[in-house]
Amino acid sequence: MENKNTKTPKKDSAVNGSETHTKEAKGRELTPFGDFFNSSFFEKWQEQWNEKFNSSKKQSGNLFEMLPTSQLSQWQQWWQDLGKAVMEKSSEELNKSIQNFLENADLQKPIRNAADIVLEMSQHLLDFKEFMDYATIALNKKPEWATPNVVVGKLKCFDLRQFSPTIDKTKSATLVLPPFAGHYSTIADFSEKQSLVRHLMDYGIPNVYSLDYHSATKEMQYYNIDDYLAQVDVFVDDIGDNVNLIGLCQGGWFGSIYTARFPQKVKTLVIAGSPFDTKAGDGHLENTVDNANPTFFTNLVKMGQGLMDGKMMVQGFKNMNPMQHYIEKYQNLYKMVKGAKNDEAGLERYENFEIWYENTINLPGKWYEQVIDELFRNNNFVNDQFVALGRNVSPKDIKCPMYLLAGDKDDITLPEQVFDAEKYIGTPKAKIGKGLAQAGHIGLFMGRSVLAKNWKEISEWMLKNQ
Repeated sequence: MENKNTKTPKKDSAVNGSETHTKEAKGRELTPFGDFFNSSFFEKWQEQWNEKFNSSKKQSGNLFEMLPTSQLSQWQQWWQDLGKAVMEKSSEELNKSIQNFLENADLQKPIRNAADIVLEMSQHLLDFKEFMDYATIALNKKPEWATPNVVVGKLKCFDLRQFSPTIDKTKSATLVLPPFAGHYSTIADFSEKQSLVRHLMDYGIPNVYSLDYHSATKEMQYYNIDDYLAQVDVFVDDIGDNVNLIGLCQGGWFGSIYTARFPQKVKTLVIAGSPFDTKAGDGHLENTVDNANPTFFTNLVKMGQGLMDGKMMVQGFKNMNPMQHYIEKYQNLYKMVKGAKNDEAGLERYENFEIWYENTINLPGKWYEQVIDELFRNNNFVNDQFVALGRNVSPKDIKCPMYLLAGDKDDITLPEQVFDAEKYIGTPKAKIGKGLAQAGHIGLFMGRSVLAKNWKEISEWMLKNQ
């Protein structure tokens, strides 16, 4: 923006302050800035700058008002001398002016004041850039397993990962069945300090394995629960009968159905945050299924061209608590990046979770529709009406020691849906373990306090029941 008070025609301008003057200057001597310091433009610029970046009365003043008149005159004279040296190409005078500036604290003060504001503005820009980097981190990174492991089996539905460095064939293997709800299986090995598989090994559990679910492809659209049961059975045979199964969320009812179908192959069964009895309590997911039009879920699969898009599933989970996922999450993130002293630990946790939560995998459409219809809408397993690999199965067929873990803040799988398994299974009461963790749904699988307390107790229980 140009102001008539600062516009100086080239032919009439002067920098030596002794020969020519402009009409706009009205007889006053010009500095190299023209009449910048006295212009209305400078005053408006100062007002806008101070309004945006200064909160206190002391900060809100003109950059130069704290300078005594003599110092301000000295500052303007210095600029005038510098401009004269530049125009006359006098290197001696130029060096002299620069040296004067470097040695004179009074001359530096206005620059320092301006620099403080520029740095403050720059910090806002840096904070915003860092905020955006973290807010979009999931676009550039995929979830990874935190603990060294080796893939020892590979089938269409999933890989089999071995975490224990050595295998003791005289002891039963433990197989973790992660959730299968649109997210990667790495939740079972979330990070170095929040890894379920690592804690199991630290607590003395031998021969630890985990399934690693594949994202369903177009050719897998008609895969159902039987396909997954058959393939996990192959892995169980590979690692040895009398396996310990640990099912997380959907992995829990999946492991329960497998145990009911092959009771002779399972040594102990642990389910965590698993909707065993889907009709227990008053849960949001169950109400959604009951109240939705029967064609709603079928149409979701059609939209995914035969697959259930993991992004749609995650969207559904987010809509259960939109304030948390769309507003509070980003408010908390900006607080963590704001200022020079970042919350590094908090940002690391945020990054790890965001990468896991926002990246998704697809599910076979047939599998998804069967889960919705047979398990959630009709509760067939609890009602002794579920058919697994050609045989009717019932919770009564589960007779091995079984542990039930629920979260007191879990709004995905209510504690009742987990603990009501005790009413239906064939396991003797003395062989049933129960724990209520102080955690939400996902915290059951990777929360630090839950791993330190509840999973230690579960590990001790497993070892006791070998």
